[in-house]
Amino acid sequence: MGKRKSGEEFPFWLAVIEVNLDNRVLYTGFIHDLSEIKNAEFRLKALNEELEKKVVERTYELEKVVNQLLSLNRQLESEISNKIKIQLKLREREAALEKSLAKEKELGELKSRFVSMASHEFRTPLSTILSSVSLIGRYQETTQQPQRDKHIGKIKSSVAHLTGILNDFLSMNKLEEGKIKAVNEPFNPEELFNEVIEELTSLLKQKQKINIEFKITTKEVVSDKK
Repeated sequence: MGKRKSGEEFPFWLAVIEVNLDNRVLYTGFIHDLSEIKNAEFRLKALNEELEKKVVERTYELEKVVNQLLSLNRQLESEISNKIKIQLKLREREAALEKSLAKEKELGELKSRFVSMASHEFRTPLSTILSSVSLIGRYQETTQQPQRDKHIGKIKSSVAHLTGILNDFLSMNKLEEGKIKAVNEPFNPEELFNEVIEELTSLLKQKQKINIEFKITTKEVVSDKK
């Protein structure tokens, strides 16, 4: 460091040269004022420090942005995961609903078939009752009591048949719950065939007839007579 006449200190670079002149040794010095260079260095250092500070600030800001993006990404992943779960639940409910609707449709068709069958089954014993009542009116003689008893028996049988059909018809809720089961009991198949033929005979139209060839030798089977 050097000092000017004004007393101001300044940085400088000193170059000294040795000169031999007439057996004399002289020393010449060259002073290079380094004030501008030092000022430039100072400014450069200040700029570097400011740049480093800005880099740190930008790095911190970038880190904040990255953390925000990561947080947002995790939030989006969570939302997507929840949406997927909701969609899966909706699909499960939709499948369950379709299954339920299919079951309801099947039950509806089953009810329709059952009602149709029941209405048909009602007509047969009612026709038998009506026919037997008409025939009983014709048997007025005392000697014709066996014929009257026969038709009275048919009426009782048809009423019992109607009662069974009505009980089945009123048990639709059991049918829906799958509680209707076959009731197996022993009975004579030939007697059952004869009962059916007698019931159907009263429904025959003109020129209609029933042909049957009975080849069963057993007198008793175990099954659901209905």
